[in-house]
Amino acid sequence: MPAIYSVTVGGPAHKLLLPGDLVVSVDGVPTPDDEAVAKRIRAHSIGERVRFVVIRNKVKTDVSVTTVESNVQSDVPVVGITLATGYRYDPDISFDLGQQIGGPSAGLVFALAIYDKITNGPLLAGRHLAGTGKITPNGDVQAIGGVQEKIASAEKAGAVAFFVPAANCRDLEDVRTGMALIKIATLTDAIKAVQTLNVSGDTSMLPHC
Repeated sequence: MPAIYSVTVGGPAHKLLLPGDLVVSVDGVPTPDDEAVAKRIRAHSIGERVRFVVIRNKVKTDVSVTTVESNVQSDVPVVGITLATGYRYDPDISFDLGQQIGGPSAGLVFALAIYDKITNGPLLAGRHLAGTGKITPNGDVQAIGGVQEKIASAEKAGAVAFFVPAANCRDLEDVRTGMALIKIATLTDAIKAVQTLNVSGDTSMLPHC
């Protein structure tokens, strides 16, 4: 839905409309996109009031703004805003990780846990797996520090396989472990690896460091 992207300082909408406001309607007419908002504004004469209904902090708010003449085109009414595509989020999301976790190294594991929550059925199926790695917004898994220490801790805790960021494989030449060290470059790699282990339990089918 259309959203207020910016507001001209000192313009008619300054301090009335705010960046991030989602525009529901103008003059009582629903506005499904940016062009619908612009069309309703242009339907006014200069000096007339335009009635907006916007969603701000999840609450519908009525705002009236008086048009002025455009500095670029004569006789064209404007209210001093630019528009963009906005999104409405209904769920409230909260989480508490406590004080035991710091830094980005748990990114891959958190991403797997979230994937498990939003998909049908258990992802791990009771297998004791461990892993590490930073996660980027597009799902790439990046190297972390202290990978050898993390592997030792995971083995001590009883893990049977450990997901290693592909870029960290070069750090494992001297590591001796009974766990399978599975090379992971993306979140998709990790999901497929878990699914493979759930079906066959055979780590030899997966890429190793």
